[in-house]
Amino acid sequence: MATSSHQWVLFGIDLKNLWQEYRAAWREVFWQQGAVVRTALDEPVQLVPVDEVSSLLSEDRALAVELPDNLVLERQIRLPRSAQANVSNVIDAEVNASSPFAAEDTVYGWKVLENNSNTLVAGLALCSKSLIMEYLHRADLEPREGLEIWGRLGHEHIVIDGFGEGARHRRYRQRLHRLTILGTIVFVCLLLIFTTPVFYKLQQLEAVQTAYDQVRLEAGEIASLRAKLARRNELVEKLNAQVDDTTHPLLALNALTDLLDDDVWLSAYQQEGRVVEIQGTATNAAAMMQALAGNDIFDRVRATSAFRKLGNQNKERFQIEVTFAERSL
Repeated sequence: MATSSHQWVLFGIDLKNLWQEYRAAWREVFWQQGAVVRTALDEPVQLVPVDEVSSLLSEDRALAVELPDNLVLERQIRLPRSAQANVSNVIDAEVNASSPFAAEDTVYGWKVLENNSNTLVAGLALCSKSLIMEYLHRADLEPREGLEIWGRLGHEHIVIDGFGEGARHRRYRQRLHRLTILGTIVFVCLLLIFTTPVFYKLQQLEAVQTAYDQVRLEAGEIASLRAKLARRNELVEKLNAQVDDTTHPLLALNALTDLLDDDVWLSAYQQEGRVVEIQGTATNAAAMMQALAGNDIFDRVRATSAFRKLGNQNKERFQIEVTFAERSL
């Protein structure tokens, strides 16, 4: 954080200007004449001619005397929108620079007349305190609490500070404090209304979580046994698969021995699962193959090479492949 003799800067932000911006926003909403909240909450002020004030002073209400135009000096000050935070300082400087009255005799009031995105226009009413006192004295009036002095600026009325407006300001401040307290109470009540079910559900959730943790601890051994059982079932499935894939040469040989004639000689035997490839000699290889193909223990019988005669012998060399039916092995 960098510091200097004129300002405080944090992360490149001038904190002094930030505070001034905050105060200006607060004044614009709550305090200055025509502020949104003040217009809604402030008490009405009865603007009466100076000669009718005496008959109304006993009533409990705010009264204001409108000064004649010849006692009010009107000015309009046009400022850039960025100067809103310092508008009160600009007004003070303008009063000191343009007031034709002595500093101790100068009273004034100001009001924002126009406030848009680019420009801020403030109306300023300058008066002489001694001339106002003389005006009231001619009407047999004395300044008192509750009797305000207003001036006119075009179609707008502006409160001249320094007379009886303090009582109304105090009542507005008290009203604002009461509403703030009431609003805080309402907010707390609403917060309790909305958060109580949440806390109740959180307690239920904690109870459920505790029960779940207890069940999980108690079920730890069961989960371990279940995992072991699953691994053993997997092992059994693998063993069963291996058993299903295992060849049964004895069954296949017995079946072929029963089906082949005595004149058939086998010189080679190769088995892979249910598929058996045999080589050998036979008197009639084609008849032998047809006999095998007609048996329902085989799904398929095919010759893997052509039959060949063996010289002058009455024999044929064969090479065939038989596929046993699944139910036969």
